[in-house]
Amino acid sequence: MNTSNARQTASILATLACALAAAAALPTLARAAEDPPSVRVSYADLDLSHDRGRATLERRIDTAVSRICGDRPMDVELGRLVAWSGCRDTAWNGARRQLAGLYAGRGLAQAQIRLPARP
Repeated sequence: MNTSNARQTASILATLACALAAAAALPTLARAAEDPPSVRVSYADLDLSHDRGRATLERRIDTAVSRICGDRPMDVELGRLVAWSGCRDTAWNGARRQLAGLYAGRGLAQAQIRLPARP
């Protein structure tokens, strides 16, 4: 086998190895999507019957969302900006659903809000 054929074969084998590794990871990724890790935000110490307690909880949630999603990328980093925005939207949408139930009097005994965490 000449040097050129050996390089092509090595390149193909490396590509196949990467493809097999990616395929092997798919079940793990699917499981992670079904049950994403989460971050808990406690409100056990807050009086949510008052605006001040609710505002404090929402600040805590925003802080947790910022920790999960990181700092806002620069506008020129479009791909990262879209991912960051999607991360924040996902986390806040989940939190808003929980807050709506909480503020309606459901879920007070839980004493925490769960936010999806980045894997």
